[in-house]
Amino acid sequence: MPNTFIQKLVTGYKAIEFVGKMGKKGTGLNYDWVRAADVVNAVRQFLADNGIYAEVNFEFVGAPYTIARAKAPDAPFSALNVKCTVVLVDAETGETRTGSGLGSGADTGDKAAYKAQTGALKYALRNAFLIPDEKGQDEPEADAMLDENALADYAPPVTPLVDNGLTANIPDYTDFHGTEATTESMTPAETAAAEAATPSLIQDDPEPAPAEQSAQPDSLPTEADMKVIREEIRKISDNLSSEGKLAPSNGKRVNVKVKCFTQKEFGVADLGTLTKAQWEGFIQKLKAAGAMENGWVRLAAAVNKANE
Repeated sequence: MPNTFIQKLVTGYKAIEFVGKMGKKGTGLNYDWVRAADVVNAVRQFLADNGIYAEVNFEFVGAPYTIARAKAPDAPFSALNVKCTVVLVDAETGETRTGSGLGSGADTGDKAAYKAQTGALKYALRNAFLIPDEKGQDEPEADAMLDENALADYAPPVTPLVDNGLTANIPDYTDFHGTEATTESMTPAETAAAEAATPSLIQDDPEPAPAEQSAQPDSLPTEADMKVIREEIRKISDNLSSEGKLAPSNGKRVNVKVKCFTQKEFGVADLGTLTKAQWEGFIQKLKAAGAMENGWVRLAAAVNKANE
């Protein structure tokens, strides 16, 4: 028996080589997935064999929201995001180690929280022990997070991600300085040249002057704030590309699509008018949406729709 807590946990890497995808196609989904029960059973047996106790805690991430259903627009899904924290305690020494994971749940009734907890617990345990599936890679998984027809029914949210009372109907898309950006008619080369000539949402600006102070939440962001905002949007765009498979189309690169989506969500033609608080709230909502099961794929679909 290993004589330190870390050594005990390392044996878990050897004891649990992988957990296979036992959730199969044919239940309204077109892929196989790792079931939460299989992960819990594998980890629980290892913990019991090695005298390790698991304390499980859940907390909400953001506020509850709704997801429209194409087949039943009057009965949207109630949805929420949950973070699970698992504290592993060595029964012999009292030493602890912590793992965490995110989960999302959506349901037409009152089961959204339970579904979110199921997914969050599964990912907390998989993250803690780096548990792969049999192929060594993950695919989008349902794990009863949505009704069996949820993915087929998915449509953009009933309400915009940003609820600021502004109209989303704008005559055209513009860059930060109000210059028309007619990227629909541009070739990819022309689009790249246009973006190089004007500031971009995900380009870095020069370092601000040392004396510059951060803006108040209800005021326009300073250059220092915008540097942070651009980096956050850059990461979100990368996730949309890698996880959501968002790709250039109609002469628009991914960053241009994200800019157009942002303008449409806020209902403004000039993103330079957004306050620091608006940016921070928007980024938080995008991250929460991406943290959902299959979230980046869904978010990419919403970005593409905004660019139609």
